[in-house]
Amino acid sequence: MERLIRSLSTGILGLALCVLATSNVFAQLTTTKSSIAFGNVIGLTSKADSFYVKNTTQFGFSLTGISKNTTSYVVEGNPTALILPNDSVKIKVTFTPAALGSIPDTVRITHNSSSQQAFRIPLSGTGTNPLRITNPRTGAVLTSLAFTDVLSGTARMDSVTIKNDGSAAVTVSAVNFGHASFTTPLATPFTIAGKDSQKVMLQFLNTSATRDRATMSVVHNSALAGTSPLTLPLTGRSSGYLRFSLAAINLDNEDSVRVNAVSAGANKGSLNPLVAIDSGKVGLITIRNLTVGAGTIRVDSITFTGPHFRNITPTPYDHREGTAYDRILQFV
Repeated sequence: MERLIRSLSTGILGLALCVLATSNVFAQLTTTKSSIAFGNVIGLTSKADSFYVKNTTQFGFSLTGISKNTTSYVVEGNPTALILPNDSVKIKVTFTPAALGSIPDTVRITHNSSSQQAFRIPLSGTGTNPLRITNPRTGAVLTSLAFTDVLSGTARMDSVTIKNDGSAAVTVSAVNFGHASFTTPLATPFTIAGKDSQKVMLQFLNTSATRDRATMSVVHNSALAGTSPLTLPLTGRSSGYLRFSLAAINLDNEDSVRVNAVSAGANKGSLNPLVAIDSGKVGLITIRNLTVGAGTIRVDSITFTGPHFRNITPTPYDHREGTAYDRILQFV
């Protein structure tokens, strides 16, 4: 009997040791987050998030390593932490974008649980420019700026605000336009402190009747890669004293007018007789004198560059100022 009891005890102990040795197969380490999305974060500023590695078993396990790839993410946590049964360890991730745009990464956590693979937590975040060019009245970010139309030889003023949403001061060394019609009276260099702004007055002046385009380039010393220069497309239109107008909308050299016409001659005939303009379009195009206090302007002639149109507006004539004296452009 004593021998039987001793034999049974040995068998039970062996079975227990076997269960302990193979229990790792059913081990469960889990993470409280499967991914972390930081969204938009101003460059060189930080945003933090965290998660836990949990041990839901009755056995102790250890972490064996924590890694990631880019310098924009910092992971804090004990890479060799012992996780006791029904306990957890905290992993903190801080995103500090060192460049503009999307910056993906993955936190890889290894452990000594033979029944599970290493944990991989995808990270995502987008670095945004701390400098923005905004409308000084509304605060909205500008993607372009169009000056109000002005008579040639007359200056038109407008303004923008350069905002520094970052925490570090930024020095602007130059504001360039690449076009003589656009200038600023603001002297450079100037410094914009963190969380501060600088208003910039802009001037458009051209002595010709034309439409001009340029790009405002703000050169600065921000440490954030890819942010200098900060740019803004500009347009300005200067007109002469006499303007063509279509249904009260002023036209310039970049506009075009589509004319529907009917032939006054035989079908598929020659250009003689001339093509007559559809009566529905007659009276829509006018000549306007936009001067104020400059009196009348003498119009000597009106010509077309193409062979298919001919002016029949009586010339010469004196064109008085103001929209009340708009002259209908007559042509065939």
